[in-house]
Amino acid sequence: MNQVDQRWINDRTGIQHNFNVDKYYTGTNPSYIEVYSNYRAGLKISYDPRDHSAVTSSVSGNFVSKWAWGPLVRHLPEQCPFYPNATIKYYEFNPSISGSNSLLCYNVERVFSTNITSMEHATLTWTPGSYITQIGDADEPQYKVKGSGNGGSNVNFHFSTPSGYTWSSVKSFWAGTPLITNQKVDGSSYYIGKQICPGNHWLSVTPIGDGAGNATWVVPSGIPYYVGYNTLDFTFPTSLNNISISARSTNSCGISSNTTFYLTKKTYGCPQSLVMALYPNPASDNVSITINENPSSVEVADSGQVNLAIINDVIEESITFTIRIYNSQSMLVSTFTRGGKSFNIPLINLRDGTYIIEVSDGKNSYQQQLILKHN
Repeated sequence: MNQVDQRWINDRTGIQHNFNVDKYYTGTNPSYIEVYSNYRAGLKISYDPRDHSAVTSSVSGNFVSKWAWGPLVRHLPEQCPFYPNATIKYYEFNPSISGSNSLLCYNVERVFSTNITSMEHATLTWTPGSYITQIGDADEPQYKVKGSGNGGSNVNFHFSTPSGYTWSSVKSFWAGTPLITNQKVDGSSYYIGKQICPGNHWLSVTPIGDGAGNATWVVPSGIPYYVGYNTLDFTFPTSLNNISISARSTNSCGISSNTTFYLTKKTYGCPQSLVMALYPNPASDNVSITINENPSSVEVADSGQVNLAIINDVIEESITFTIRIYNSQSMLVSTFTRGGKSFNIPLINLRDGTYIIEVSDGKNSYQQQLILKHN
């Protein structure tokens, strides 16, 4: 401690002295704490209430103290003239470091400090963790860093004395924008170029980092999708060989980098799924929906539209489909049931805009985007 902060550790308020123990016991993190463990060198001693202090010696069971204006004396506790009618109290230095463990943004500075000040021959060492940069010295009571990346970080502190006393502590915090982790496709771990069959799939991620918000998604135009809590349900159309969909997250430091799913079409071992054609699209008051059960038998024109004239007659008239219409905010706005392979759906009560039409037979389903423009 600095010279101006040095105090005797005395419990008594005497005529000549203030209540000095308070000098060490202020705040929620006092410099000294009372201990009740076995004897060891370097502990502070108070003869309560005799207004006398000492330290434990390296010679086991002995104290060292100064008697009034005399020299320092090494002695047994009871050999001190202040011993009678006194209770021996032991105090141990309570080292600590302070500094915020909240989010640290890029290029923002932060200062950490310790209640350990300069001590002769003692060593103070600060060490920066990942994604932060040290500013200035690493052997002073105050230590300054600044954010320089994105991820979990920390500041480490170590203190040691020639007598062999050591103490270490760490402050952990998040630096920078969030990261997107735990990429999964249909509940299984993702890898680049993962193959999936045409049809419905779902992606999931886990944003991490202090204040990380829910994932937001970047989906190619024309792909039907619904956004959930860090999930994305989408349809992989038969007309594409590959697709890329990205996710990102935001906190008060900014927007994270995109984490991208690169997916390719699987051409073997895929179950049958529904193929749906909407006509017209854009529509006005009604839309005609035609369904086929075998994608391999459907001819797709250069425009990407299904050629209705050659759809195989494989849907039984007795099958009932559930048709759901979602708006651009993924809210369900209409539900219908229809039988057969071709039917009309009224749109007169819907506003102009972009919708997703979902058709399901209870086992398979398909979605497609529909643009509505009333005449």
